[in-house]
Amino acid sequence: MVTVLFFPLVGEWSVALAQPPNRYRVVILSAPDTIDRADIVYEAIVFWNRTLEELKLSTRLTETTLTTTSDSSRVLENYTRQVWQQAGRLSPGGPGPKAPGELQQLDADVVVFLSEQPTMSFAWPLGQSTTFFVAVPARTFTPNIMAHELGHALGLTHHDDPRVLMCSPCQDAQVIDDGSFLPLTSGDRRRLQELHKPTP
Repeated sequence: MVTVLFFPLVGEWSVALAQPPNRYRVVILSAPDTIDRADIVYEAIVFWNRTLEELKLSTRLTETTLTTTSDSSRVLENYTRQVWQQAGRLSPGGPGPKAPGELQQLDADVVVFLSEQPTMSFAWPLGQSTTFFVAVPARTFTPNIMAHELGHALGLTHHDDPRVLMCSPCQDAQVIDDGSFLPLTSGDRRRLQELHKPTP
């Protein structure tokens, strides 16, 4: 059995747009004992929606949180480990481990899995589709780490500068949880404007 929790839309999101927004549905999967960590994903979603609004883009992220059963958690943990072990040898979108049915049946653009493993966070395209699987270590990820991975799902790539959100490698600032987000570059902002529909 899964429990479905819907977070309310914050005030800024409810402002009427001139055209229907392009919704990216983010489904957050968590074991019951780490469900409180879903709030960090929510913070990163709020950051991206504010940023997209500032850029006058119609794309918005919406979220649903699901608690997983022990059986489905085991399947997702195995898939996370398989992707992480092969990530250095695979190109994004290339042939990788087959996504389990638990992922394929979800109606989502981005699936965020709060993993119990001490893995590095990653965003992985599921085959040739536009859906991303994002895995983060449930106990240690921060809003900046989450925003970084959601940035990949929105089409952004890495930068050499360790002081920006889409850094690689990143400095310790990405793991500091002080309520602030690392900045985007002007190139990141241009790319978002190229990829996402502007609000007329």
